[in-house]
Amino acid sequence: MVTDLKRGADMRLDNTPDARKLLDSLRYLGYDNLSAICDLIDNSLDADAEHIWVSIVRAQDSADFTIQVADDGVGMNENVLDRASRLGGQVPRNPATDLGRFGMGLVTASLSLGRRLTIMTKTVLGSTLVNITDIDHMVEENRFVKQYFGPARADEEEIFNEATNDSTSGTVVQITKTDGFKVRYSGASEKAFEKTLANHIGRVYRSFIRAGRSFYVNGAEVPVNDPLFLEDGAEVHTNEAFELKYTDAMGNELREPVHVRLVILPDFGSAQENRKKGYNVQHSGFYVLRNNREIAGGQLLGLDTLSRHPDFIRFRGELFITGHLDDVMGIEFTKRDVKPVQSIRNQLDDLVGPSIKSIRKQLKKKIILSETERLDHSSAEKLIDSKSGLLIKPSARNTTKEDPEVSSVSENNETRLGVVKFRVANFGKGGPIYAAEQHGKTIFIDWNGDHPFYERFLLSSLTSEDREALNAVDALVFSMAAAELKVFDEDNQEFIETWKAIFSANLRTLLS
Repeated sequence: MVTDLKRGADMRLDNTPDARKLLDSLRYLGYDNLSAICDLIDNSLDADAEHIWVSIVRAQDSADFTIQVADDGVGMNENVLDRASRLGGQVPRNPATDLGRFGMGLVTASLSLGRRLTIMTKTVLGSTLVNITDIDHMVEENRFVKQYFGPARADEEEIFNEATNDSTSGTVVQITKTDGFKVRYSGASEKAFEKTLANHIGRVYRSFIRAGRSFYVNGAEVPVNDPLFLEDGAEVHTNEAFELKYTDAMGNELREPVHVRLVILPDFGSAQENRKKGYNVQHSGFYVLRNNREIAGGQLLGLDTLSRHPDFIRFRGELFITGHLDDVMGIEFTKRDVKPVQSIRNQLDDLVGPSIKSIRKQLKKKIILSETERLDHSSAEKLIDSKSGLLIKPSARNTTKEDPEVSSVSENNETRLGVVKFRVANFGKGGPIYAAEQHGKTIFIDWNGDHPFYERFLLSSLTSEDREALNAVDALVFSMAAAELKVFDEDNQEFIETWKAIFSANLRTLLS
């Protein structure tokens, strides 16, 4: 039997991983540069930091960078520093508040960025401590060993004080030999990444910034970057707390509160301006915040009521959860994705599905009304006016100047009333395709903006610019409206309403 002579143990029981191979694997766990830096920031927030300074500085005449995250948090004593710098280190965590999860974020995030990790930390009553972990050193030793662990030396003390603005406590995480940092060796790329990182931090930690925490990227303070545009006039549709039921690993039936906010994004005046603000179907959906830190954005969460349909371009929601739901929400340690289990998806569909359906209806109406403003019926109105003397139409109805309908339309259109005026209304999908009424000599025709014919034909003319087709369909509906008003009386009211209902229903069926 092969034994370890020092310990007298069976060497076949030794399951220590090969350091060289495992280190290489740990560097490619799915982090991108943004998520890796945010994982380092998470540790600062868990340490109750009020200020967090992120700096990315390229070494002179070199493609190597120094990435640094410094904070004025509580710092770490020797015991905590030792555990925090180990893979899977058992640092006590509160799943309801802490941002870390598996105790791997500090090490694995830094490994993904560079080959050398230096941690400088200090508690209020302690001295500055340093831990240095270097991949090349571990590969040479083929063991998971620290290169240095002990009191800060003069240069490290200076770095700590400068990075933390002489805070009485805090931590500085410094990564060098940054072969995993994907920024080209050029000033333009570096500035672009700075901006991208600031935007990302402003979005991921928006709740913390609103609560008074301060973040800086290369000295510039990071503002809130709100994907829901709450400060820009977003219409809050739902803002409620619910409870989700789930079963933990021990088989216990538990309940956990969640908070849901659903909004309709503000309209910045045109589709083009909205696109500039980032409105698209990929960004629509839910932004999930775990312990107030965004995990993922633009998520459908597997809900039956939500899809990548253009109807949802101006829909966004926030789902606030705690770390107690990590397993059932499918959150892994890089904290970048959310994949709820089926029971959670079903509950969310039941809880917020009706609101999402309601928002979709509102958005469709808003889109139709917005596009309706661009529909120009004046050409058809002039055409009908020009042939008024040849048309069979109802006799003029007596009216007064105080008639509210006539006055309103006159003021809105700033033109004299002619034979016909086209408008849009919302009678519901089950309503008639149009409604008509007469005031004086003018026939008012209200297209039903909810009917599929309106969207499929009239609004499509905005893109096809087929003026003749729009004139033809306006002429068609005017002719039907004129005939209806010409022959309408109480005796045939039921017949006309039934005829119009059947006509509208068949057209709706054919186009839906």
